[in-house]
Amino acid sequence: TDFLDCPIGNGSSCYDASYGGYVSMEFAKDAEIQTEEYNTSQENIASRFDRVWNKRLDVWKNKPICVFSAGNHDILVENITTAAYENNVRFLLKTFQNVCEHIVWLGNTAPLRDDTEYKQTVESMRDFEAAVQRILSSSTSDVISYVNVFDASMSYFHNDHIHMRDDWYRSLGND
Repeated sequence: TDFLDCPIGNGSSCYDASYGGYVSMEFAKDAEIQTEEYNTSQENIASRFDRVWNKRLDVWKNKPICVFSAGNHDILVENITTAAYENNVRFLLKTFQNVCEHIVWLGNTAPLRDDTEYKQTVESMRDFEAAVQRILSSSTSDVISYVNVFDASMSYFHNDHIHMRDDWYRSLGND
């Protein structure tokens, strides 16, 4: 059911839909969205989920399932280290752990070519992936899943150096 087609009101079975929206974040931690309340995009989005979505659990039944992926853009931040990225991922996960019913971490895609003209080399992206895996393997949380797509993306069509074609992203939820 498309949420936009649901009539307004609690009586509709439309509200049992599992999809509630999409929010894009390009980094594990950034200051693109700042408010008087919070300094980071992640805190502001988590707060909005909590205020809007989670206050309507009578309608939605469950907290949202949150799917995250970060690293392909983070690596472009000037002077970022793998340790700093790891800290940012920890911040992201901690920020959303009480807001989301479940967190799915979608691993980074591989670069089109292992070209040192770009910061996203196979080695650097594997380092970032290893950082996420260290965090998740040391976590005691049972509400976080990891989907490794790195190797599968190496032989798939890319739109540019790091982003995949639309059919790649559409197919991720179908297999």
